[in-house]
Amino acid sequence: MEKSCAAALGFFDGVHEAHMRVLKSAARYAASHNLEPVAVTFDRSPKALVTGVDVPLICTPEDRVRIMHEEAGIARVVTLPFDASLRDMDAHIFLEDIVLGSLGAAYCAAGYDYRFGAAGAGDAALLQEFCAAHGIACEIVPQMEKDGGKISSTRIRELIVSGDVEEASALLGRPFTFSGEVIHGKALGRTLGFPTMNIAVPAGLVLPAAGVYICRALVAGEWRRAVCNVAHGDRPLCEIHAFDYGGDAYGLSVRVELLRFVRGMRRFDSLEALTRQVDCDKKVALDWFSSR
Repeated sequence: MEKSCAAALGFFDGVHEAHMRVLKSAARYAASHNLEPVAVTFDRSPKALVTGVDVPLICTPEDRVRIMHEEAGIARVVTLPFDASLRDMDAHIFLEDIVLGSLGAAYCAAGYDYRFGAAGAGDAALLQEFCAAHGIACEIVPQMEKDGGKISSTRIRELIVSGDVEEASALLGRPFTFSGEVIHGKALGRTLGFPTMNIAVPAGLVLPAAGVYICRALVAGEWRRAVCNVAHGDRPLCEIHAFDYGGDAYGLSVRVELLRFVRGMRRFDSLEALTRQVDCDKKVALDWFSSR
């Protein structure tokens, strides 16, 4: 098969700064060698299927693809179904049938800890060996560190769960984000004078700490300054109050970026006490935006 693409290999959950280096390496090589920049990923976490332990995602599959297109310069994303067949595939067969055969890769980029094949037998060294034997250029991106620790999806998930979305965003290279359709809630906010747009936190996504956040919301094509409340429970919700949007958003898809944790969940003795606290939260958020 004719070699026609520069391939970035990995799961790329979160598409964090280390992932971006792998993806952009493939995009640069493709641009300088008249090749198509391609990312090869999986439809679910390989770790979850191999270990049987649920691994929440940092990005929905849709957001992962969008970021790779918009920010890394990847033209095509090949999403392989990570089922038992792929899990048990011999590492050499994976390289021969998929990387060389289906893709026709002229270049491969991967992280230093990239694993593939049955029992994770394939590693960066085997990938380099295979590429050298088949005339494929190869780049292995070394471990990247920031703020005294390794940039990794595990570290980012832990930060999000703890509410430290600022540090998570620093490692991601962008704010932690998710999208959803605006659904009907209890309309309590509207009754109290601060209407909210309610979106469900996508199933399978890492759940941020419950509480109030400063955020931005992309509504009807425009970014709006906002505060939101992330509520846990049977159906985790993100309740967004945008400062400069008063339209009917029901049925719209809204993207929210969590920028800063303000406070944890709290019970209030009265609606008046709740209203005072919301006014305080709004002031904190507006002061934060003004300072920037």
